Amino acid sequence: MSGIDRALAKNPFEVDPTQCYLAAASLKAFSPGNERYPWSHASKPTQIAFKLFFVSICHQINWDFLQRRMFEALFAEDHESMILMASAAKPATISSMLTGYHRPERIRPAERAKYLRETAKSILLDFHRDPTELVSTHRVFGEGGLLELLKKIPAFAEDPLSKKANAFAQELARERIVDFEDADLIPPAIDYHLIRLYLRTGRVFSKDKHISSSLRTGTTHRMRLTKLLREGVSEALSLTASYAGMPVHELNYLEWQIARSRCEKDSTNCDGDWPADLLDGSVTVLSSGCPLRGSCTAYAMPEWRTMVEPELKKAFY
Repeated sequence: MSGIDRALAKNPFEVDPTQCYLAAASLKAFSPGNERYPWSHASKPTQIAFKLFFVSICHQINWDFLQRRMFEALFAEDHESMILMASAAKPATISSMLTGYHRPERIRPAERAKYLRETAKSILLDFHRDPTELVSTHRVFGEGGLLELLKKIPAFAEDPLSKKANAFAQELARERIVDFEDADLIPPAIDYHLIRLYLRTGRVFSKDKHISSSLRTGTTHRMRLTKLLREGVSEALSLTASYAGMPVHELNYLEWQIARSRCEKDSTNCDGDWPADLLDGSVTVLSSGCPLRGSCTAYAMPEWRTMVEPELKKAFY
C-alpha cells in the first residue's frame, strides 16, 4: 500500500478556522453589482432553460467563452425552440459552437452534445416542456425543491457533491431569475479553481507528506482524494461565508473570480491590476491587488504557490 493510500484510509484534510476568519475579514465588504446580461430581458422560462443547458455542459472549459458561444448559437426568445435545438445537438454542433477554443482537447463534442440532448429530453418528458416546473416551489431543498428535481437530469445527477446542481441554483439566485425562499441555504459549488485557492490560502490543508507532495504536482487521479478535498473546501467555504456574514452563493462567485483571475494553476497575480474583463467589476473595489494576500499562506510563503488541484477528467469537475 502506498503512502497516499494509507493516508486516504482516513480523511487527511483539515480546515483551518483561523484562516477562514481572516479571509472572511478581507472579503466581507464585497457588495455584488446589479449586472445585466444579454439574456436578462427574456422571459423566466427562457432564462431558466438557457442557464440549465449552459450549466449542464460547463465543465473543463472557460465559463465566459462557453456562455458567450452558447448564447450566440443556442439562445432563442422562445424557450421551446431552444429546447428543440438542444434535443437535436450533435457532436458537430458542439465543435462548430466552440471552434477556436485554446484547449481543443477539452471541447469533447460527443460528451457535451449528449448532455444537451439528455437535458432537453428531461425538460420535454419529466417537466412537460416547462422549465419553470423545476422552481415551482421556489425552494432549493425539500420535496419538490430544485436540487431534488435536478436528480432526474443525468448531467446534474452524476456528481456525488452536486457541483453543477449547486452552481445552477446559485446562478438563478445570483442573477435574480428566481427568488428562492431558502436561497441562503444553497450549498457551495466546488470546482478546481476554488480547490486551488483554498489550498494556497491555507484554509484547507493536509499534514500528511504524501498528500501534500501529490498536491504540488496535481497528478493524482484518485477519486477518494479528490472527493475528500472537495468536501473540505466546501466546509471551509461555508465557514468563510458565515464569518463574512455573506450568502454562500455570493462568496462562491466572488472567490471563484479571484481564483480564476489571480491564482491560476501556473501563475499568480497577487499585487498586479485586475483583468479588464471581470464578470462583475464590483470585485475590484475590495483591493487594488488580491484582497486575500494579507492572510494568504502562499503570499507569505511562495513555495505554497505550487499547490494545485488534482487532475480529474470528469464531467462534474
